[in-house]
Amino acid sequence: MLASGGALLLAALLLAGWQAEVRPGTFWAQLGGFGSYWARLARLDTGAPVWTDAPYWFWGLHRWSAQLGQTLMIAFVATTTGAAIALFGGLAASRNLVRSRLLRFVAVRLLEFARTVPDLVFALIFVVAFGLGPLPGVLAIALHTAGSLGKQFAEVNETIDMHPVDGVRAAGGTWWAQVRFAVLPSVLPDLLSYVLLRFEINVRGATVIGFVGAGGIGQELLTAIRTFQYSDVSAMLLMLLACVVVIDAVSSRLRAGLVAQGAPGHPAVRPALLAAGAAIFVTGLVLLDVSPVRIWHGLGQLGTIVGLMLPPGSGGHLATYVDALGQTLAIALLGTVVAAVLALPFGFLAARTVVANRIVHALARRSLDTVRTVDVLIWALIWVGVVGLGPFAGALAIACADFGALAKLMSETIEGTSPTAADGVRASGGSRLQVLRFGVLPQVLPVFASQVLYFFESNTRSATVIGIVGAGGIGAYLVEQIRVLEWDQVAFLILMVLATVAVIDQGSRRLRLAIVGRPA
Repeated sequence: MLASGGALLLAALLLAGWQAEVRPGTFWAQLGGFGSYWARLARLDTGAPVWTDAPYWFWGLHRWSAQLGQTLMIAFVATTTGAAIALFGGLAASRNLVRSRLLRFVAVRLLEFARTVPDLVFALIFVVAFGLGPLPGVLAIALHTAGSLGKQFAEVNETIDMHPVDGVRAAGGTWWAQVRFAVLPSVLPDLLSYVLLRFEINVRGATVIGFVGAGGIGQELLTAIRTFQYSDVSAMLLMLLACVVVIDAVSSRLRAGLVAQGAPGHPAVRPALLAAGAAIFVTGLVLLDVSPVRIWHGLGQLGTIVGLMLPPGSGGHLATYVDALGQTLAIALLGTVVAAVLALPFGFLAARTVVANRIVHALARRSLDTVRTVDVLIWALIWVGVVGLGPFAGALAIACADFGALAKLMSETIEGTSPTAADGVRASGGSRLQVLRFGVLPQVLPVFASQVLYFFESNTRSATVIGIVGAGGIGAYLVEQIRVLEWDQVAFLILMVLATVAVIDQGSRRLRLAIVGRPA
């Protein structure tokens, strides 16, 4: 079984490598250019190192700070809104909690649609409907977040022990009582971890929706990249990195304060944090001009656009679109596999329960922070400059973008494992490597495999937008048809991606359940 699965994966990778135009010779020849690009980021226009003249380096600090603040507010409001929708959507999509097949089908399809369409594509459409500014960005990221988190929430719900649920039901508890007293206490730690990680992802996402006029620091960053203002790029990326580091540290404390049982001051911490979050959310609605009047007017425009999408049509480009979709799948598969291979060892290095040395642990965590600070679209811009236009640059971009996120998830999963198995291997005389191999890895591998499968599905969507910067795939066609307002072809392309992701979703779900030993 394992041998046949490995052979199938190898064949798929070889086919994907051919479709993605992988050129190892070009990669090695241009690898020095990748290093020199980052070296240029560390130099001012005068040629001096950036740290020798901080005021000159951060000459636009006031403007960049305001734009970054707007980016963070977009991410916060969108994440909060999307997580609230995802909570109910995830419950409705859970097979062990909802018996109605119709309700589950509708919930799964809606979540699938929301996460299939990339937030940048939503932003492009919403900019046309709602106008320029942060509102389209908030709506786009919130909608995409609801789909992404809803799927993850449903998967977490389906892995819980059903005995507490059966107990509440036997005592006469309603369905809501079962959710409140049996489901949420079991899944809350995982849900919070996913929401906090999604917020970090959305901070990056909010940086690039500015590329299409949806607010935040993205437009400024894109201009600096395209005009080769290297010191400006490094200054803005450093500001984003600082935000991710702070968010990572705060999210760890929030997770401990909200979830840990018996934590000091635990009863008072939760209400205070909820009140602070609500205050920030309301403030964000005001600052981002998220008004009911503007939303109502934009919904009317959006309805007109949806009408123009029907019926979908290929415009005579079906063969071209199918080939581009195959290229998108190749980019996603290669990028995900490379990221997973790199993330596995780094996940162990970044786990506190594995690496006791604080310096090594801190360096591993900060390295991961640095990598995942840069959005996949920015990685695509960088790799296009190194290896040239085409899908090879897209696969490398996805590998870089996912490596940091997967390794972070891996480290958190390792930190949450039960020490019993590891202690047993250690007590029987096992070496440190054997403890990790036989005591830790069997616990985390099913979860990690599930995360990799989810990232592959997610990357199918990510690969649809990197074409906007010349990194291959179907994205270039999708963005172009939006720009020329060919809405019937936009709908056709979205349906193609939706159908593809639906097939991948079913396959990955069966694989995930097989890995964890549950019936499909």
